[in-house]
Amino acid sequence: MKSLTFNDCYKEKLFSIPLFSELPDYLKSEILKRLDFRLQEINGNTVILEQGDICCNLYVLLEGTLEVNIIDANGNPIFEAGNVSPVSIMDIVNNDDNSIYYIIKDLPEDTRAAGRAAVKSFGVKSRFVHFEFFRMTENQSSMGKKGQIVALEVNMRPCGGFTPDMIDFARSTNVYKIWADMIAFGGTDMPVGEHYYCAFAGRRDGKSFVYSHEQLMQKYQDNMRMVDRIPEALSGAMGNQMYVATFSTRDEMEKFYSDVLAVTDATNAKVQAELTKVLALGEPEAV
Repeated sequence: MKSLTFNDCYKEKLFSIPLFSELPDYLKSEILKRLDFRLQEINGNTVILEQGDICCNLYVLLEGTLEVNIIDANGNPIFEAGNVSPVSIMDIVNNDDNSIYYIIKDLPEDTRAAGRAAVKSFGVKSRFVHFEFFRMTENQSSMGKKGQIVALEVNMRPCGGFTPDMIDFARSTNVYKIWADMIAFGGTDMPVGEHYYCAFAGRRDGKSFVYSHEQLMQKYQDNMRMVDRIPEALSGAMGNQMYVATFSTRDEMEKFYSDVLAVTDATNAKVQAELTKVLALGEPEAV
């Protein structure tokens, strides 16, 4: 790990996360004075935590691609899925923007291969884990070429938030049952059914949306799986009104995002153009 200087840029990132974003300035100053923290650049394929470890530190993921695996006692994956976070948490909080991420219908082979290589490298056994990767959006001489994936984190625990539920919807299964079976019996007979895209959209209060909540519910009533208000403590990063929906095709999912996030003001055309671009970040372009 490489130590970095805690400058104003990193300070802004720290106080953009929901845990700190609503604090008054004087408390933020006190945190910087009293908090024992280290700023480090983490190399690819570095293990941060293992399941069961006592965690004494806070880690923040700003953006990236997440792979989820359940590994049996012999180190063989018995379940794999993946999600894409196309917009960074920092940008969502700083811009007071909407929040989106989605479960991929089928895990790209390069992501699967990278995840399995990480499992082998770290000798992972009998764990529900998730790995995080960046997919390059342009050529970088020091990191890789456009379209390649680059390792970000190895986490020896399940992913958090709504993601396990979304994986269940996207794979027509129950990942906690698969995990419990793996621990108790070394394997599972829990079926995995039809695959879908599972989209999360968190709308920000105060924006002039084209479609009302009622109109969205009517139009997508057959697709909706979870609908609720986001708790205030989490709304900075996830929006205020959340929708989780499943779709058979990427085009259907993109139309859903287009409808959910469409606004009536002059920025709508720009919003829709950016949306189409960012939704493609987690999946490799067809050759």
